[in-house]
Amino acid sequence: GFAPSQVAVTGNPENDDLARMRADRDRIKRSFRAERGIGDQELVFTYCVTNNLEKGEVDLTPSDPRWSGFSESETIMEFLDALCRGKAADHPVAGIIRIKPGRERAPIEKIVHVCHAEGVHIIGEEMRDGRPILCASDLVVGTTTIMLQTASHLGVIPVSYMPRLNREDPQITNLIGVTHPLYVPGDLGRLMERFVADHWFRHNLQLRFAGRSLPTDGTKQVVSQLLALAVDLGDGP
Repeated sequence: GFAPSQVAVTGNPENDDLARMRADRDRIKRSFRAERGIGDQELVFTYCVTNNLEKGEVDLTPSDPRWSGFSESETIMEFLDALCRGKAADHPVAGIIRIKPGRERAPIEKIVHVCHAEGVHIIGEEMRDGRPILCASDLVVGTTTIMLQTASHLGVIPVSYMPRLNREDPQITNLIGVTHPLYVPGDLGRLMERFVADHWFRHNLQLRFAGRSLPTDGTKQVVSQLLALAVDLGDGP
């Protein structure tokens, strides 16, 4: 064992940046939307792609032991289909697909074309920091990605969609209420349609995640602990 005094709780310095971005989210949101031609009143749905569909990292077959019950191509298509239906509703909507830098763009463009969703903004290597995209969004969707946790910290609704998941949920934030999980096929489309049509449903989801806060002194705590450690080492023989 070890003495409790040897354990220091500092917090995560990255959260300091997230807290600052969250406080400045309205400005970041307006700036990003203006650059992309997205209106202030539009509801923005963003899908964050983690896996490289070209390499088959997730789009496996049921006979593969790594098969988790769904493919990311399937979840992206449902996202785009719901987005297209939302555009036919009274409330203006916009869609973004954020590809993790280093991943292939062509498979996503093919899916967008198949779904007749050419108006969707596809963002990849040209914007490696995805946090401004999250700030500009009203709802963020993914399967298992750190971007969902980041969205939650920024006060944006994060939805983890893994239809027919056949194993333990790998997205730990789903289990502790930081992100909103969906496991039933079709639930993503239904949630997006209701999000567009039902103001109170949208408002209540926004309240759920807008109330989260982060400690903002992680960097200071780390520096303090390092200085204290330096002093302790200086006192040695």
